[in-house]
Amino acid sequence: MTRRALAILTAAMSVTIAACGSDTPAPAAEQLPQAPQILPNAQEGVIGFALSVQGESQSVDAVFVNGGTDPLVLTSIELVPHQTTAFTLGHVEPASLTVESRHAIGIPISFTCPGRGVYLADLVIKSNAANYPELTLQVVAPGAGLRVPEAADIEPFESTVTLATTAGLAVPAGLVRLYNLGGASLELQRYSVVDTTNFAFLSGTAVPGAVCAPGAACVPVSGAAQGCCGNLTCVAEPAPPGNCESILLGPGRFIVFGVTWASGAQSGSHTSAVLIQSNDPDTATLDVTVSGTK
Repeated sequence: MTRRALAILTAAMSVTIAACGSDTPAPAAEQLPQAPQILPNAQEGVIGFALSVQGESQSVDAVFVNGGTDPLVLTSIELVPHQTTAFTLGHVEPASLTVESRHAIGIPISFTCPGRGVYLADLVIKSNAANYPELTLQVVAPGAGLRVPEAADIEPFESTVTLATTAGLAVPAGLVRLYNLGGASLELQRYSVVDTTNFAFLSGTAVPGAVCAPGAACVPVSGAAQGCCGNLTCVAEPAPPGNCESILLGPGRFIVFGVTWASGAQSGSHTSAVLIQSNDPDTATLDVTVSGTK
């Protein structure tokens, strides 16, 4: 997997908030392109909220800097929730929706936690920017119940993912994204694909529980990720062959891994379960469906 692809799969959910309306460090004016450029503060296209309990409200700012010389003019701002109206847009500053060169515009987004779950929305910005005339950022908010439980609590972003072309990846992939909504560390003990004839983990994926050989080259075999530890240690106790060690995910954190076509995949439509085993006391094995047409 390329460094860029790995960055996409492990992007953090935090955002860096810039001061609205203030000068933002940028190249000298003569080095800027003439046309307006919209530069978001979201990392890898994601605006993330911290884990919250039911009824708790939070607000974050989506900040966009004009990296061009000409004024940046936003013509449309739309927040499209996937499954809840718990997200709302606040007052935008500046209200003219016009951003001078090297200045910023801030779009406040509020979220009131309706209960346990991972809540998603799309922030769609249309403007006269030369680089992204229409820009879509995903808004993600993890929620607990009335309080964060003392145990680990696994929850997928989506219960079904579809193989598709993904920026930064050379092959079609479906991204499985998992959140720990609990108050204790989540131990991801094993990933496995049921249909290994048609589906496999992306090359280089850290696959806990995969079969591995200590001291041997960790590379995937056809149709599966056995032997591929990624950056995990191959634990050979009590005797080889061993297994790739578990992955620990702290409270309020998430992880992403990719599934693609196996080398022997047949033409046609295929569906498989991806099984994730963990120390969640209520969901020892989580089932995420992956599908696609080759």
